[in-house]
Amino acid sequence: HNSSMKQLPAITVFSYGVRGALPKDEVAEILSSICVSHGYGKEYTLSVHVVSESSIRRLNLESRGKDSSTDVLSFPLSPNEKEFGEKCLGDIFICPAVIRSQAGEFGVTYREEYVRMLVHGTLHILGFDHDTEAKAKVMFREQELWNSSYL
Repeated sequence: HNSSMKQLPAITVFSYGVRGALPKDEVAEILSSICVSHGYGKEYTLSVHVVSESSIRRLNLESRGKDSSTDVLSFPLSPNEKEFGEKCLGDIFICPAVIRSQAGEFGVTYREEYVRMLVHGTLHILGFDHDTEAKAKVMFREQELWNSSYL
């Protein structure tokens, strides 16, 4: 079992005292499985930042020009950009407060919506997008595949 662990990318979760984050080992398992399935193994890193509603709103405004809070934001880096000697895939910012209200809206559990947003954010890091109907179809098919594995 230990040797297979070495093949997984390093997933780091920063929660900054924000409440509501899923357990770090669960997050790492989900994200590393998705990364490995797309060919990103142990030499890669990915960071997850659990942030407040005001933080994600500010990030959304700075990065996308949208002055509103959101559930998840992804900032992919080129897999060739070396950061600290490792290949950093990028950063995912996730907001428990927004996810909690969305879960209520959609009639799903908090964990289910959190996992959905983690999967969604990770797929963006790996180059998936939903800015056209064709790309959206591919991305959401992939997303549902992973959601069904973890929900």
